[in-house]
Amino acid sequence: MKTLLLLAALGLLAASSAAAQDSYPKIEVFAGYSFLNTGLTFNRANAHGWGFSLTANVDKHVGLTLDLAGQYGTEHIIYYILPGGRSTAGRQGFRNHQLLLGPTFYKRRGSVTFSAHQLFGPSQFHPRPATNFTIGTGGGVDLTVRNNVAVRAFQVDYLPTHTSAGWAHDVRIQAGVVFRFGKR
Repeated sequence: MKTLLLLAALGLLAASSAAAQDSYPKIEVFAGYSFLNTGLTFNRANAHGWGFSLTANVDKHVGLTLDLAGQYGTEHIIYYILPGGRSTAGRQGFRNHQLLLGPTFYKRRGSVTFSAHQLFGPSQFHPRPATNFTIGTGGGVDLTVRNNVAVRAFQVDYLPTHTSAGWAHDVRIQAGVVFRFGKR
C-alpha cells in the first residue's frame, strides 16, 4: 500500500511538473528602449526613444500583439538658396511613432523564448505630418529572469513604410523588460 501511494505521489508530481513546463503567460507586456534607423528623412538618420507592446497569447505558440513605439532624432539638412546656388546647412528635429497590430509566433525553450511577428498599422513622421502605412516584420529573444519577468535581449524589426513619395525602408531595434501575467 505504501508503494502504491508513493507511486501515485510521484505520478502527480511528474504530471504537475510537465504541466508547468507546458504553461505559458496569458498576457505579456514589454517596455523598453527603441532605436530607429530611418529613410524617412532627407538623408538616413538615427533616432532613439521608447517601445511598448501588449501581447495576448492564444496558446503556447501564438499571440496577438499591439505594438507602440516612438523615436526622436535630428537630421542634418543642406538648404539650397537661389539665385547664385549658395547653400547653407541646418539641423531639423524629427519624431516617428508607430502603432502596429498583428500575430506573434513563439518557440519556448526553458528560460529562452524566441519570437517572430508580422505587424501592420499606421505610423506618423513629423515634421512632415502624414499618416503612413507601416509593416513590421521581425522577431527577438526573451530571457526569463523569474516566472513573471523576462529581459528582451533584443528585438529587430524591418519596417517598410509607404508614403506619398514611395516606400521608405527602416530598421528598428528594441530591448527592455517583459512582464508576464496569468498562466494557461
